[in-house]
Amino acid sequence: MFRSIQIFQLSKEFDNASIRSFFEKKNFKYQKKDKITKEPIELDVKITDFKDKYNPKTVHADFSFYYQFLRRGESNEREYIIVNETFHIIIFPKERFLIILGSGSQRNQFQNFLRKEIELSSGIFLQTLKITKEQMMKIFKNIQQESVRNNIRRPKFYFDRMDDFYKIEETMYSAFSNTCASKIKDFEFYKLNASKMDLSLRIVKCTGLIPNELDNHYVLNMVHDGRMSITVDVKPEQWAKFLYERIFPILS
Repeated sequence: MFRSIQIFQLSKEFDNASIRSFFEKKNFKYQKKDKITKEPIELDVKITDFKDKYNPKTVHADFSFYYQFLRRGESNEREYIIVNETFHIIIFPKERFLIILGSGSQRNQFQNFLRKEIELSSGIFLQTLKITKEQMMKIFKNIQQESVRNNIRRPKFYFDRMDDFYKIEETMYSAFSNTCASKIKDFEFYKLNASKMDLSLRIVKCTGLIPNELDNHYVLNMVHDGRMSITVDVKPEQWAKFLYERIFPILS
């Protein structure tokens, strides 16, 4: 069960032969500097589960990512132990998307590892997604079709200050629980002038994530670089259905 994901675009289609070649390896190594000795050490990354699924065609895999973790001993002395975090990935080969599920402290490290290994194995690059403000609004409208009670809780707008060394300025506001932020007077002005935007939605029903309409809402956060999170535990198969039916038609 995962509450947080990030979507990446693949530079080309990940064909079945390349997928098999990569995932049949099962175990990987990566190098880091030892936190104490500062010497290079090898740490493990293990594939603990791998399967093909259909409707839509997807590839699922669980990874155990090992790293050094600081722990305080009984006498408050510093010591480092080897621990692991679990990440799940979903590949949509035909649509050329790869999804990392998991929100632990090591997600950026795992992401960098995965980028490097897939590129070395297949020549395929993981590209950070760029969701335009127009696409973000289309995604919202797509989700709102499922219930009129699905609405924008909090928008976040980004403005490029090109006369100030391209500094990014941010504006964010919240709407009352029974009000969609898009109905607030300044929304269209901000949206028109912003270079990009994030949306935080209240959702009571949504394909994959919430199949049956609820009395109370959950919060779905969508960031312009492909990060998404929700305030409820969601299975990988549910995320896959949501992305395939509600997100990918807009991004493709």
